[in-house]
Amino acid sequence: MKARRLPGSFTSQTLISVWKASRDSKPGNAGSPGIDQLTAVEFAKDLPGQIYRIREAVRRGTFNFRPLRVVPIPKKGGRTRLIAIPPVGDRLVQRAICNHLNKDAKFPKTSKIAYGFVPGRSLRDAHLAAAALRGQAPWVLQTDIISFFDEISRSDVKAAVARAVQSKIVRELIFKAIDTELDYSDPLTSELARENGVTRRRGLRQGMPLSPLLSNLVMRPADQALVAGGYRAVRYADDLAIFCSSKAECLEALDAVTDILRPLGLRLPKLEEGGKTTISEPSQGCEILGVDVRHSASGYKLCVPKGRADAVERQLLEISTVEHCAKNRVSLSRMLAHYDAVIRGHREAARLLEGADQHFARLEAARSKAQRALLISILGKRAFDDLTDVKQAVLGLKPFPH
Repeated sequence: MKARRLPGSFTSQTLISVWKASRDSKPGNAGSPGIDQLTAVEFAKDLPGQIYRIREAVRRGTFNFRPLRVVPIPKKGGRTRLIAIPPVGDRLVQRAICNHLNKDAKFPKTSKIAYGFVPGRSLRDAHLAAAALRGQAPWVLQTDIISFFDEISRSDVKAAVARAVQSKIVRELIFKAIDTELDYSDPLTSELARENGVTRRRGLRQGMPLSPLLSNLVMRPADQALVAGGYRAVRYADDLAIFCSSKAECLEALDAVTDILRPLGLRLPKLEEGGKTTISEPSQGCEILGVDVRHSASGYKLCVPKGRADAVERQLLEISTVEHCAKNRVSLSRMLAHYDAVIRGHREAARLLEGADQHFARLEAARSKAQRALLISILGKRAFDDLTDVKQAVLGLKPFPH
């Protein structure tokens, strides 16, 4: 194919800037390698050469995204979420596309009720908006879209992209990213995909940098319909909270959202005891995006949810066994890194909440308990009990003796 002129968002200097702004450029925080096993550190050693090869492939129309390496992330109740990891170079290209679209004045802006993965809007902003809206309308309808990323219609995404993206090259790259599949050459991938309801040729894979932006694009008309209907709402990816003046208004909102999502092929859980769709009365604490929006004399405040540390502990203990690690091909070092990521994420989420200090102490205790359980599973109880205090300190289970 004849070489084409690249858009300004794909100059060498722009790609270097995108790289420097990404977590992959930070060795201590870089993402995992893709199916090629090339690490971000190795990629960076030949950054000019890597960028040159990417630009030439994009220029000639021969650039293709490679299959996605699957990593199962444990969830509550023993379930897993599949994170699909692109190779480092593919991530860079997708981030460059995101950068291109975010700077394109003609690209549709994200609706005002959407907070997930939107430049300039943080999770903290979503929490503050929820508290403010509940102060105006204290009844809360909460729900989350069933298998949101996995059920999004690729044809709907492509149609939205075709309308919104001016650059032919960028549009072609996005279409290729949308059609990127998991690495099914690994038998474990097929098993995990089947268990988690992931099907080929449908959905946007979680883990691709483009997926959140594209999901917001395809959801924009639904968001606008809610706003036009007069509903006060906060949406963060698949999580939706609507603030109402009465239970009747909550039920009306549930019917409206169900109708709005139906043309997109998206569904909501039923309103039932113990289900994911709930209605909270004004006096009830209401957990929204991991934060308890709780009534007080001075209004609604943001608190650490009751039982959150216990839930984190149960989550970690469920996966702290040799059997789990062997089934999912997780090494000790990777499991310890996962513990760190879980604790770090929960600490950051609770940093500005009431009750944070007590929560932090309980999180660290949960981490130690999980590490202990995993080592007992690996070594056996007798061998573990024979470890000296110094050895346990080296393993991070207790402080070093003075």
